[in-house]
Parts: sequence; C-alpha cells; structure tokens
Amino acid sequence: MELFPASVAIAPLVCTAPQLVLQLAEQLTKSEGIARHTGTFTSPIYVPKWSNFAIDVATLAASADCGYPAVKLDGAAD
Repeated sequence: MELFPASVAIAPLVCTAPQLVLQLAEQLTKSEGIARHTGTFTSPIYVPKWSNFAIDVATLAASADCGYPAVKLDGAAD
C-alpha cells in the first residue's frame, strides 16, 4: 500500500485550512450588519496576494487526479 501520493495531496489542503478560516472570518466580519453584532475580526496572519495565488495553485494541483493507483482500505491488491 503506497501512502505517498495521498499524503502529498492532503498536506496542502490541511495546511491551508486554518488560513482559509481566518481569512473568511475577517471578510465576513467586515460587513456592517455582522460587525454590529459580533465586532470585527482581523486575521493575525497576513498573507500577500502572490502567496495566496501560490497556495491556490498548490491546492489545485494537490486535488487533481495524477493517475496514482487508488489506495484500497481492505489491503487487497489489484
């Protein structure tokens, strides 16, 4: 059972999830209606636009099917 392709695909997704949550919270609380009830949130992590683009490309590449054989959970070989 080869786990390398699965771990390579999952790593960028897991690493970028916290950043996505922080940026989403910041954008949502900028709205006047939401900010009135919850206050505004400023993300403690600043990521430049070029870095966001690089993260998007890495996430897209990780989610693409690269032709690796599927990992079978029951351990049976093809």
